[in-house]
Amino acid sequence: MGDFNEVRLMDERKYCSNISRGMKDFCDFYDANELIDIPIHGAKYTWIKKGSLTSMSKIDRFMTTADWDDHFTGILVKALGRPFLDHKPIILTCDLEDCGAPPWRCESMWLLEPGFLDLLETWWVSLANNFTGSSGFILTKKLQALKGKIKECNRNVFGKIDRKCEQNYLLIQWLDQKIDDEDISESEVITHDNLMLESEKLADMKEHFWRDISRIRWIEDGDRNTSYFHRIAKIRRIRNTFCSLKIDSVIVEDKNLIKSSIIDHFISRFKLTDNTNISIGELNFKTLSVEDAVWIERPILIEEVLSALKLLGQNRAPGPDGFQVGIILRCWNFMKDDIMRVVKDFETSGKIDWRLKSTFLALIPKK
Repeated sequence: MGDFNEVRLMDERKYCSNISRGMKDFCDFYDANELIDIPIHGAKYTWIKKGSLTSMSKIDRFMTTADWDDHFTGILVKALGRPFLDHKPIILTCDLEDCGAPPWRCESMWLLEPGFLDLLETWWVSLANNFTGSSGFILTKKLQALKGKIKECNRNVFGKIDRKCEQNYLLIQWLDQKIDDEDISESEVITHDNLMLESEKLADMKEHFWRDISRIRWIEDGDRNTSYFHRIAKIRRIRNTFCSLKIDSVIVEDKNLIKSSIIDHFISRFKLTDNTNISIGELNFKTLSVEDAVWIERPILIEEVLSALKLLGQNRAPGPDGFQVGIILRCWNFMKDDIMRVVKDFETSGKIDWRLKSTFLALIPKK
């Protein structure tokens, strides 16, 4: 923490048009030590030259490591007023309000557990006669019920991966010492080998978990750089956190007021306020040929639905149900009948159950 007397990025200095040698050295220091630069709330620049409106830079900052952030997850950096100095004082606090748990998602790492896919199929088949209603309603309720079973299984079977890894390492270390002393039985050798295999599987699961969170898409399977994924995920979480919002030109920090204002904003934006009917009868549009019109209105085939799913991002969960597209594809053999019933009902009625159309709205901060 402190005044580093240098910026790391070009947008941290007003009217910056080139990358200096000092900026490159600072970035190398930042990357070499795998640091996390905590964003400063309430200020874009921390130094302003007296009497100038053009010389501004962000040279004061707090930087941490990913391990330190694990112990202090509610940290927040705020900028204070500068009545006398050309530097804005910045303060590090741990009083960030908890806005609730993040949305649940079905993690791809669970599929690495032997028998987990078979367990999903058993649960899905057991839910076949539990719900009645439209196809969209049934599919939604089955996904919700499956989600509940997975969450229970995660608590009781998977547990905390880091804790399991630590326990395995301690057991392996103890058995390694016995091997060095030549005081190990045949059954303990088998246990040692099984623990090694289990540790390899847990390491793969950790890699999948942190890679999904970090949203790194260019990495290849097998590049187990878990610490890098962990750091990127921390940076994304800190960058996407906001503690205040400008409402009617006033900075507001009250969590409930921020929530209600966001909801009211989007209700007003998407609410129909004009019932004027517009006639398009006199407009000349290009029309399709009869053959093209028949081709467009042909029944949707199961191969087309499967092909469309494969074109989507495999580690994306597009709805609140939390099931990633890649997991839907892995479960396609036993989920396809329910999904195709929704598609066929849409063909005949032109409607989709509102539960399947629910989605998240993401607030994207402006630069």
